[in-house]
Amino acid sequence: MPDRNVRPILRDSYLVFIKNSLGSKAWQSFYAKVNGQKKDITDNGELSCAFFVSSALLVFGLINKLHLTVSGTVRDLKKSKWHLMQNPKIGAVLIWEATKASKGHKHIGFCVAQDKAVSINPKTGKVSIHHVSYHQKRKIEAIYFHQKLK
Repeated sequence: MPDRNVRPILRDSYLVFIKNSLGSKAWQSFYAKVNGQKKDITDNGELSCAFFVSSALLVFGLINKLHLTVSGTVRDLKKSKWHLMQNPKIGAVLIWEATKASKGHKHIGFCVAQDKAVSINPKTGKVSIHHVSYHQKRKIEAIYFHQKLK
């Protein structure tokens, strides 16, 4: 008889999924037809941050669908009852401002410790860990948290 007393622990599973993604290039490329031509629309990882974040959130039922843009992911966060908060909290989704270096694109990732974040490194296309402020190179524009992660 199967064990009926098994209850998933969402927060712990979600956080370990994110941390175990470190070094992965699984989200480096996503192909689409653009004007009839096959194209890597994540530009070899340079634009794959939303692909990574929305994939993790979708696995744990914290958003409704996969996204390839920060703006689409943020819209889904809002619809999925994520709320804005003032300070980073473990498990929160972080949105960083667009910069010249990012060619005007915002960036998205996860807070995994008091001062640590995990996101796609746009230069390597790999999931990496870094300071939440990108060592003062990028300002956090928004922080979202979901009650299910308490």
